[in-house]
Amino acid sequence: MAQPKFDLKQHVTDIIIQEIEKGTPPWQCPWTGSVKQFALPLRHNGTPYRGINVLVLWVQAHLSGYASEHWMTYRQAQELGDQVRKGEKSTPSVFYVTFERKDDETAAHDDEAKARIPFLKTNRVLSVAQIDGLPENYYAEPVPPVNLGTEPDQRLENFF
Repeated sequence: MAQPKFDLKQHVTDIIIQEIEKGTPPWQCPWTGSVKQFALPLRHNGTPYRGINVLVLWVQAHLSGYASEHWMTYRQAQELGDQVRKGEKSTPSVFYVTFERKDDETAAHDDEAKARIPFLKTNRVLSVAQIDGLPENYYAEPVPPVNLGTEPDQRLENFF
C-alpha cells in the first residue's frame, strides 16, 4: 500500500490547533530579551525562507527551543563535514519548481512551444541547533536577559 502523501496545510493546521488547545498562547511571552524571537528563518547560505516556510520553521523553533535562525538539509550538513545528532527529527519545508513539457498541439507548428508546469516539492530541513560541528557563524549567540520595561525606571519615577 502506498504511503499517504504529506499534506503541509494539514500539518501546519494541526500544530496551531495543538498549541491553542494547550491553553497558553505562544504569542504571550515574558517581557525579557532572553530569547531571540521571530528572526526570519535562513537557509544555510543566509537566504531567508519565504511563504508558509516562515510560519512552519518559526513554530518548530518555538516548540523545540531552537535559538538559531539557520536551517539546512541533512545533505548540506554532510557537505560541510558535520554530523546531525542521533535521534533528531527534521522539519518539512516546501518549494516550487517548474518543468517544461512540450505542448502537443503547438509542437507541430513551433519547436519552442513548451508548457511550464509548476509543482510543489517537500524538503526536510534541520535547525543548526540539531547539528554538531558547524562553523561558529551558524550558531546563535546567547542573549542575556534584558529589562524591557518590567522594572520601574527611577529617573522616570522621579520625573512624574
